[in-house]
Amino acid sequence: MEVVKKLAEFVVKTNFEALPQEAVTVAKKAFLDTLGVALANGVIAHVLDYDDTGAGSQGHPSVPLFSTVLALGEELGCSGKEILTAYVLGAEVWAKVAAQMPMLHMKGWHPTAVFGTLGAGMAAAKLLKLNVEQTMMTLGLAGSQAAGVVQNFGTFTKSFHAGNAARSGIMAALLVKDGYTATQDILEGHVGFPVTFFGGEKVNVAGMAENLGHPFAVVSPGVNVKKFPACYATHRAIDATIHLAKENNLKPEEVAEVDVQVPPRTVKILFYDKPTTALEAKFSMHFVLSAALINRKMGLSQVTDANAKDPLILDLERKVKMRPFPDAGPNETGDNRPDVVTIKTKNGKEYSHGVLRAKGHADVPLTWDELLEKYRDCARVALNDQQAARTIEIMGNLEKLGNIRELMSIVTGMA
Repeated sequence: MEVVKKLAEFVVKTNFEALPQEAVTVAKKAFLDTLGVALANGVIAHVLDYDDTGAGSQGHPSVPLFSTVLALGEELGCSGKEILTAYVLGAEVWAKVAAQMPMLHMKGWHPTAVFGTLGAGMAAAKLLKLNVEQTMMTLGLAGSQAAGVVQNFGTFTKSFHAGNAARSGIMAALLVKDGYTATQDILEGHVGFPVTFFGGEKVNVAGMAENLGHPFAVVSPGVNVKKFPACYATHRAIDATIHLAKENNLKPEEVAEVDVQVPPRTVKILFYDKPTTALEAKFSMHFVLSAALINRKMGLSQVTDANAKDPLILDLERKVKMRPFPDAGPNETGDNRPDVVTIKTKNGKEYSHGVLRAKGHADVPLTWDELLEKYRDCARVALNDQQAARTIEIMGNLEKLGNIRELMSIVTGMA
């Protein structure tokens, strides 16, 4: 149980002052972005699939963590510093555990649901000021609730996974605070979390407690903000398609075939080649590339139930061919080579473009103005201009906020 103890000690002993400024800045931007795509907590924050990815999570870190610290922070009257710290630490434990695990998508597990439960538990434990032993048991109880199946992608259940991870993490910490017990050996035990999920595959459990905070996961590999409201596995190919359409002034009626080469994981999770709803369309390479060719952009107005049935999009979908890199290994993520889109036209011309990092990736981040544009576009559904401006101001100075209830009063319509 030494690994779990080290993780728990790190969560308990790390305070806001120990966080590098870059980690705080990333967290504030993640909060603003996640608040924009949510404007309600838990499940709804993930339903657009417009929320961030990355931070070494194998999935979507901010929805379970942000939902946890916002809900529990409001209940406890926590400060901005407290919720920022809990978010960064929850992401850190999540990332360190995930880094040593095989790729969950390839096993049929949804990483956001599985690892998110652990991260949310650690964030909740920090806000509740649990001691080391209690934090260890919180990880144990959270580990027994971790679940989520990839086959549910393209339905409301995928977003349930994210909300349920937050709920499970909070419940684990609250129960332990009230005297509930759980194993303190959830990671190293002979029938613990890694063994149960991955059987005989070798997992370096000791590595889960190494280099904690050096650097923090939210800093490196960093958080990827989504530019498009669709599965992140589509984003590089969408960028490549929009580039080709604009660069060569391609018109949908000119296209004969669209070939896209991607990592095996992308083929595994984008299993809707003929989507019939907006939710399914978010997990369809065929749909998003067809819509991108027609509109030369990909926003909320493009991913709709009506567009999933649009005859022009349906015609283009039949021309899209998605396949894994011919020489790809089964666990390749594609981090070191681009997704490549090749468009062949009816007059025999061929255009090809590869994208290694989609716009919004931590290495090519959205500018502050681009992030604000996305936030305002989302926020106008629920907030007026004055309320949106005030939430932006609060998020930009979150470490100075005395009580998170001030923010919550705005987004819940009480202010």
